[in-house]
Amino acid sequence: QRLCVTYPSLHNRVVGFLSNLLREEGGYDFKKSLVGSIVSLMKGAPETTDETLFHLCEFIEDCEYTSLLTHILDLLGDMGPSTREPARYIRYIYNRVILENAMVRSAAISALTKFAA
Repeated sequence: QRLCVTYPSLHNRVVGFLSNLLREEGGYDFKKSLVGSIVSLMKGAPETTDETLFHLCEFIEDCEYTSLLTHILDLLGDMGPSTREPARYIRYIYNRVILENAMVRSAAISALTKFAA
């Protein structure tokens, strides 16, 4: 986080690196800490919210952990509607309604209602 604050131009590279790690093999704790790091970097540099949320959208397409999915969907519902292009995230959220278990579907519907409000 300090690296991104000191050198803002590196933010996209650091978040890109972390999102690539999310696609690799790893357990729940590893991926949870990566998501937490990505979110804290995004909150530290609000101008990067759009791209950071997009990286998280790509991750939820293949995520196998329900609690991480629901956490990211909640984050998308909270932050997505206020971005420059909110429609960009709706497809990813809607796919979770169709393809996932009941808990994730519920979180996705909750996120979609925040976009509609």
